[in-house]
Order: sequence, then C-alpha cells, then structure tokens
Amino acid sequence: MQRFIFGSLFLIIGFLGALLIAPNFINWNEYRDNITENIYSKTGLNIEIRGNIKLEILPSPVLLINNINLANIEGAMTADTLKVETLEMSIALIPLLGRQLKINTIKLIKPILNIEILPDGRNNMAITVSKPINNQQSKSMSSVGLIQKPKASDTFLDNIEF
Repeated sequence: MQRFIFGSLFLIIGFLGALLIAPNFINWNEYRDNITENIYSKTGLNIEIRGNIKLEILPSPVLLINNINLANIEGAMTADTLKVETLEMSIALIPLLGRQLKINTIKLIKPILNIEILPDGRNNMAITVSKPINNQQSKSMSSVGLIQKPKASDTFLDNIEF
C-alpha cells in the first residue's frame, strides 16, 4: 500500500513538473506572425515584433516580448508611432489553468512614443479600429487575404470594453 501511495505521489509531482517545464521547450518566436495578424484583425494596428518572445511560468507566469514597433500613419516623418524595448505582462496562474487569461500587470520598458501632426491636420494618435468579426469569418478572410480594413469613423475608444 505504501508503494502505491509513493508511486502515485511521484507520478502526480512528475506530471505537475512537466506542465511547468513544458513552456520552456516551445519556441514562441514561431508564433510571432500569428500574434501580429491576430492583433491586426482585432484592432487594425500594424504591430511588428522584432525581438524574442518568452513565457516564464515560475515563480509566477510572465510573458516577455522584446522590440515591439507600432507602425506610423502614411506620410509621417518617423517610421514608428511607438517603440517598446520590452513588454512584460504578469498573468494570474489559477485562471490560466482554467483556460482564462487574466492579466495582473503590464510594464512597458523603455517606450518611445512619437506624436506627430501632419500638414493636412491628421495626427498619428487617431487610431482607428475595425469592428470585431466572428472567428469563422476571420479565418476564411485571412486565408484569402481579405482582412477587414478599419473605417475612418471607428475610433480606438469606440471598441474598448470596460
């Protein structure tokens, strides 16, 4: 009986250890294009991730993304509206185990924000966002290359839910 208990305990601890170590063996950089396409389809923002993506589980879950650039509007003097050396997101562990994402904190390390007003009166802070589309439609549209473009009447704050 004692062997069975120790054997079961060993298997449970081994399984939990494997769950905690497994994310270290995944190359998160392979998902860089998927992340940027998903952000574009949801927000209309052209974000480019040039650095590494890393997920740490211990001591608490943290997502680190290095060298993020947000493209500027056409006609602006600088190429990027926003550059961030590192984005650090602290994630709650218990909801994550239940397949829910709860972000505790977001840190932007060395952000550089370029605010411009163009001669025609436009500025690069008037971010437009496309209306959310359902997941089925998004997959079919992205496979053909027909991603919904934002309308000029849709502002960034119109689509944020609090």
